[in-house]
Amino acid sequence: MTLLKESEAIDELKLKYDQIWNNILHCEVSEAKRLVNGFAEQVNFHYIKKSETREFKDYLKTPYPYIAILVGIAIPVTAFLLILLLP
Repeated sequence: MTLLKESEAIDELKLKYDQIWNNILHCEVSEAKRLVNGFAEQVNFHYIKKSETREFKDYLKTPYPYIAILVGIAIPVTAFLLILLLP
């Protein structure tokens, strides 16, 4: 796993970050607040999405979804066989 500090693109990212803040300095206060809040919402959405994906992967590592699949297959098949065999 490559950390951001070890990344080759760290200088490029720092430059873009500085450019964003320099551009925000020239905006009005209300516009700058709106932009910063928009950035924060995007970052929060990204982390929420990543955590949901991680939780789903962890859920798939448990036996519960596979038990549910087996039960979901077994019950209709059993009902169908009972209907065929009981007349």
